[in-house]
Amino acid sequence: MTSQIIPVEPFDFIIFGGTGDLSERKLLPSLYHR
Repeated sequence: MTSQIIPVEPFDFIIFGGTGDLSERKLLPSLYHR
């Protein structure tokens, strides 16, 4: 089963506490995973 990629308009995504362990291990990698 393949999923369709739905185009979206550009937007800003702000992560508060972006230097922490949670963002390093979970949040930032999830932005690049498709």
